[in-house]
Amino acid sequence: MIPAILTDDKIVTGPNHGEAFSKLNELEKDGPIISGFLDCKNHKFITDENQVIYLNEIIILRHGEATEQENGPLTELGRKQALLVAKFLASMPLQNFQGLHSPYKRCQETSAIIEQNCQVHFTQCDNLSKRQDNETDFCERLIKTLDSIPERSILITHTDFIQNIIQITHCVQSIGKITNCSITYIRKNKIIWLAREIQCTEESKLTPESK
Repeated sequence: MIPAILTDDKIVTGPNHGEAFSKLNELEKDGPIISGFLDCKNHKFITDENQVIYLNEIIILRHGEATEQENGPLTELGRKQALLVAKFLASMPLQNFQGLHSPYKRCQETSAIIEQNCQVHFTQCDNLSKRQDNETDFCERLIKTLDSIPERSILITHTDFIQNIIQITHCVQSIGKITNCSITYIRKNKIIWLAREIQCTEESKLTPESK
């Protein structure tokens, strides 16, 4: 791992922390900084106190509404929800993002609709499955997922996965309901959107609305 300094906007590295600090401008030196080490392979920053800060840029979506069967497909409403969020994502610069989806049918179908409307290819990732009955290492699975996903990812997954990812990465304990096709957007160490729904305010205008 590489000695590094984390500021609000960037990470600087050096052969030691003194050299890294010297690369900051005067305003940055006087502002909030965190000293630690950069783990380039797993896209994370380890503070001197051994706290992990994940640096990935991640867009996390819950699947669209599905039938009540354990592995049921999307409902008609669920397909409309997926199309609506796909049209919104198509307006974002996603050229360097890679898509991953849970093996559940509702996540597969949601990702297929998004892939048809956005320039993002999706592949299946079993680690994005919801928590299984009697699964004792769920958090360990989530950490393994964070360590292995691409630096810029779109994840189609389930409520419990999203809630626990936020708890692990940002220590947010009370998250509330994660609605179908809502978006959680994490950019480096900041939560930009948390379970935002996409509303159609005009026929041609899609906007993210806070819950």
